[in-house]
Amino acid sequence: MCSNLNYDLFRVNLTNTPICYCGWHEENVSHYLLECRLYLTQRNNLYYKLHDFSPLDLETLLFGNEEILSEKQNETILLAVQDYIKQTKRFL
Repeated sequence: MCSNLNYDLFRVNLTNTPICYCGWHEENVSHYLLECRLYLTQRNNLYYKLHDFSPLDLETLLFGNEEILSEKQNETILLAVQDYIKQTKRFL
């Protein structure tokens, strides 16, 4: 899987560094969604929308969980993550 995050671009020689704009050593999917201080406000909004689904892990945020969540719940997670991505403006 390849995204426009620095870690992925670095792995395929499309950027010179995997470092995040916040200074963290790798801008990977986990860092972007769960940790990056640049997107704290947007992440708080994401967690607020998904507070009924706690605790959330990276796999559930990315793929949902058909085993324990309904189709509607998985859709709610998908839409909330899409909104997070839009709010961060990281991929513009």
